[in-house]
Amino acid sequence: MKKTPLIAIIILMNNILFAQEKKDFTYLFSGEKIYSNNVKYVTKKFSKSYFLVSDRAIANSDVKFYKNSEGFFANTMNLDFIERVGFAKRVVRGNINLFKEESVSNTMMMGPNGMMGSMGPNHFVDYYYNINEFDDLKKANYKNLKIDLISNQNSMFHLQKFKSVNQRKTILYIVGGIIMTAGVATLINKTSNIPQGEETPNVTGSAVIIGIGFGTLVTNYLTTRNRHKHIKNAIEQFNK
Repeated sequence: MKKTPLIAIIILMNNILFAQEKKDFTYLFSGEKIYSNNVKYVTKKFSKSYFLVSDRAIANSDVKFYKNSEGFFANTMNLDFIERVGFAKRVVRGNINLFKEESVSNTMMMGPNGMMGSMGPNHFVDYYYNINEFDDLKKANYKNLKIDLISNQNSMFHLQKFKSVNQRKTILYIVGGIIMTAGVATLINKTSNIPQGEETPNVTGSAVIIGIGFGTLVTNYLTTRNRHKHIKNAIEQFNK
């Protein structure tokens, strides 16, 4: 008979914890965790963005993590060079959590004619991870992950694949950049200081060189942009 109240208390506590787990919340850098039925992130273009938590406004720079109907997110501000506030969504949960942050920008690039032009909007992706749910984030790169995944051979196999693709990416960008620079230099050399009355020299060769360099850079981007799948595979193997 004495066990009944204790069992009832345990059930009640479990129900409370389960209800809290389902609720939205913000976790501040101060360590405070604020539960709410609805956490809304209000973004502004010309003023500071903020969170609305139960009618309370909280600066986005004060929020370390938050959870709402869209997922679980982590603030990447402390890993940004200019401390820009951004939030990465958790895409893998386990012993190691993986976060993905997506952004869009308009990339300018030199074309085959030597003129700068827009390649249109480009999507950039950055990955971060942490060990425990509310631990500080780390950049998901080879140097950091090698330390935390070293005990799992399967994880290291996928991490080595990521390293290989990254090395190829660096080499091809350097090669493509050198080729384009050489093409532009020859183009400038041929078209500058042309004596009055003389015809403009043939620049087909320079245009071809620039095109090869440009093609190398584009091909490199297209073939390496999904390289982070190897990081995801490495962490998923570690979490098994």
